[in-house]
Amino acid sequence: MVKHPVLLGLAASLLIGSPAWSLDLFDAKIESGRLQITGRTDKANQEVEIVGSGEKVVSNSSRRFRFSTSYLPETCKFDLKAGKETLRDLLIANCGPRAEGRSRSEGRHRAKRRTGRARPTRRSRSKGRCRPEGRARPQG
Repeated sequence: MVKHPVLLGLAASLLIGSPAWSLDLFDAKIESGRLQITGRTDKANQEVEIVGSGEKVVSNSSRRFRFSTSYLPETCKFDLKAGKETLRDLLIANCGPRAEGRSRSEGRHRAKRRTGRARPTRRSRSKGRCRPEGRARPQG
C-alpha cells in the first residue's frame, strides 16, 4: 500500500530535517483591543521579549508564556526573542495597518469623507430636463 511509505518518509523528514527551535509561537492576535501572544520556550523560566516594544515575560515551569499588552505595532508585524533565538516578521491576526499619525477609527472616518462623491442638488439635476407646463423658464 502507498500510505505507509509516504507516512514513514514524512516522519523521517520531520525527525531529520527539522531544526531544534527554542521558541514556539502558538497564537498572535488582537482581541478586545489588546495584543495577545501565546507560545512555548525551550526551557522553563526563560525570558521572552517583543523586540522594539520593551514588553517582556518569563515562561512558567511548563515552558509556556503569554503576553496581553496594549502594544499594537503599526505594520501588524513583530519580532519575538527568547535567549539567542529571534523569530522575525511574525504576523498578527485581526490586525490591519493604521494610517500614519491617526488612530484606526479616525483614519477610516476621514477616508470615507474624502472619497465620498458630492451628490448633485435637486436644482442641478433638473437642468436640461423639460419642465412641466405652466412653469416658464426665465429668459436671459
